[in-house]
Amino acid sequence: FYRYGRYKSDTKLFPQGVTPENHLNISALPWVNFDSFNLNVANFTDYFAPIITMAKYQQEGDRLLLPLSVQVHHAVCDG
Repeated sequence: FYRYGRYKSDTKLFPQGVTPENHLNISALPWVNFDSFNLNVANFTDYFAPIITMAKYQQEGDRLLLPLSVQVHHAVCDG
């Protein structure tokens, strides 16, 4: 518990140090809906990990909808 509590007021994107190469970011905002979501990562021109964000699901008729945003660096998509 204490080990993680040390980072609670740190403002860095990666307060615990270097992340492994095979990581990805998943966030959930279960209290909001969105049609579009964009996360701007400042000063990270070589940040290639995907960022996945989901929001509050909703029922529309017989369909269950879950907003999902997948954001990747253009260099990863361009091949």
